[in-house]
Order: sequence, then C-alpha cells, then structure tokens
Amino acid sequence: LSNIDAFRGLGRLWSEREAIWAEMDITVQGLSQSARGSGEAGSFLQYEGVVLINLGNVYLDKGRWSDAENCYNYGLKIFRYLGDRHGEANALGNLGTIYSRQGKWLESTVFNEDSLRIMRLLRDQHGEGQCLMRLGIVLDQQGKWSEAIVFYKDSLRIMRLLRDQHGEAHVLGNLGHVFLHQMRWSDAMTCYEGSLEIFRALGDPHGESQTLSSIGNVYFNQCDFTKSIALYEESLKMKRALGDQHGEANTLGSIGNVYLENGQWPEAISNHKDSLEIFRVLGDLHGESQALGSLGNVYFRQEDWAKAINLYEDSLKICRTLNDAQGVCHAIDNLGNIYFQEKDFDKALSCYHEEAEIASELKDYLRYGKVLSKISVILAESGEIYRALESAQKSINILSQTHDVQGLTYSREILAWIEELIKQTDE
Repeated sequence: LSNIDAFRGLGRLWSEREAIWAEMDITVQGLSQSARGSGEAGSFLQYEGVVLINLGNVYLDKGRWSDAENCYNYGLKIFRYLGDRHGEANALGNLGTIYSRQGKWLESTVFNEDSLRIMRLLRDQHGEGQCLMRLGIVLDQQGKWSEAIVFYKDSLRIMRLLRDQHGEAHVLGNLGHVFLHQMRWSDAMTCYEGSLEIFRALGDPHGESQTLSSIGNVYFNQCDFTKSIALYEESLKMKRALGDQHGEANTLGSIGNVYLENGQWPEAISNHKDSLEIFRVLGDLHGESQALGSLGNVYFRQEDWAKAINLYEDSLKICRTLNDAQGVCHAIDNLGNIYFQEKDFDKALSCYHEEAEIASELKDYLRYGKVLSKISVILAESGEIYRALESAQKSINILSQTHDVQGLTYSREILAWIEELIKQTDE
C-alpha cells in the first residue's frame, strides 16, 4: 500500500467519524506539515494535494463550506501543476458538490461536467458513473426530475456493468428521491427497497440506516405517520449504535417532523432541540441552521410568531455566513410567511422579493415561480391588481418549465382569482 493510498484511506475513514472531527482537523493538518518534510518535491506536493482534499471533506461534513472550498481549490491547483488528471477530476467533483450544497446550480454543473470530461478522457468508468450521479443530484435539486432520471439511469447502468454494488445502491437511493419528489410512491419504494437489499447484503449498516430513513420519508409523504416513525426509530437505533451523530441528528429532525404533523408540539420541540444540540456539538453550521428552521416551524404552527421569527432569523444569520443561498431563501421564505399571516405585507414583500432575486440568480425556477405566486397574492390583497396579474402570469410561465404540477396548478388558481377580481373591478 503506497503512502498516497494510505492517506486516501485515512480520509475516507475520517469523513465517517463525526465524533472526532476536531481531532481530524489537527491530525490532517499535522500530516500536511509532515508531508512538507517528506523529501522529494513532487512527492510532497502529491501528499499535500491528497491531504487537502481529505481535510476539505471533513470541513464539508461539518458544514464549513468556505473552508472546504479553499481546501479543494488548493488541492486542484496542486493536481493541475503536477499534471495529475485523476486528482484534478476528483477535486473538480468535490467543488461541484460544495456548490450544489449551496444551491449554486450553474457553478456545480460546470465543475461536475469538467470532472466528467476528464474521467471520460481517462476511460475511468467508475469516475464517470460518480460524475453522472452528481449531475443527477444537481438536476434533482432544481426540480428537473426527468433530466435527473436520465443521468441517474446512465450512472446506474455503469455501476451495474462494473458490478459496483455499493455504487448501485447509492444511485438507486438517489433515483428513489426523484420518484419521491414526483409522488411516484411505488417507484420510489422499489428503488429504496432495492438499495436496502444491497446494503444489507454488503453488511453496510450505515447505508442500511440511511435507506430506512428514506423509506420512512415515503410513508411520511403519504401521511402514514405510524409506519414512518417506526422506520425513523429503527434507523435512529442503528445510527446511535454506529456512533453516527450526524445521521442521528438528521433522523431526530425527521421524527420531530412526524410529531409536528400529528400536532404533538412538546415531542416535536424535544426532538428538534436534541437534533440542534448535536449539530452544535459537531460544529455543523449547516445542520444547525436547518434544525433552527425546523424548530421555528413548530412555533409557526402554534402561531407563536415571536419565537418562530427569532429561530428563523438565527437560521438566516448562519446561512448568510455560510453563503448558503438556498438556505437564505428558505429562511426568508419562512419569515415572509409569518409577516403574511400577520398582514404585515410590506415586510412580507421585502422577504419574498429578496427570495425571488436570489432564486432568479441561481436559476432555481421552481423556487422562483412559487415565490412569484406569493407575491401576486400580496399585491392583489393590497389592491395592486394589475401588478398581481403580471406576477401571476410570470409565475405560470416559469413553473411551466419545471415538473411541479402542484405548484403550476396553484399558480393557475391564483391567476383565475386575480382575473375575477379585475372583472369585478371593471364592472
């Protein structure tokens, strides 16, 4: 086993051990220092590049995106200097993942496509399959589900050709996510069950626990809360046994959402607070921002606007620090919803306009179209009927480019209501 392979192996191990993240920062940086004294310049640079990528993976899992991006960029420069095309392709893919997490779809697509091009030049089929899966994830996150399915199926074909069962299980899980978004429950379940069977055959409890949560999501979205919470709790038990604190925090959030839908406020609050505490202990700022938002949702349902606003604003502050554009949109959308309920239309419009501006820049047409519908409702309620009409028509035009049938139907209903208001006004 070469030193480079040993470093890569350590990086893979470290990224799965959230409980010792702080030690990993110190250890990886120490390895970087020792690499500098390893002798030959090219060898040192190779060590340095691999260690930087692994350190970036640690920061990525911790939600420290700016630090992760810096590590990946430095690693990319090193690999390009050395002419290491594999290292370059992997660094590009990692950067694509960072931008995907931040909702920067265009940047993510560019980096992943560059990575894919290199993998194909190198005839690295496994790398190609991974790139196709990442591109599918970007499309999925934008609501471009038909295109995402094409990429996932191409990735799945390669994984099966290579007999990479682990890769196959992951792609099946991602394909299930698309079907879940499309409300194709049976297709989603088929994918998740296929993924679960593979993970169990491989003896991969981490993959198994993740897939159990995904199956729980299918039942949750069908409002079968008894089955969903049973699966979440089974997943939670496994994650705790594995010491997977990050997975534990996410699953506690899912359980909290079930209690929220059942109107069991104390249980919902307890689970979301436990989730929040774990994310804070781990130093996962992204997870913390999501948990704050979920806790805010409980108080929103209880119409405790003051507490909900405080939590949403705390979430927003973290998202702005992380340059998490999608997180910012989500937080200000929640704030806008509260101001709308309070009939504070000026504040609500301010939130929705900022959300629309960011969504437009990100080319997130799904979010952009939906928030334009909200803007049109406020404008109509405020008596600005013709501005409302313009916003509603624009919303329909944009949502027509997506696959969000529900959102498009709602926007058409809003448009019909506004047209009726205009008709009444003209009479």
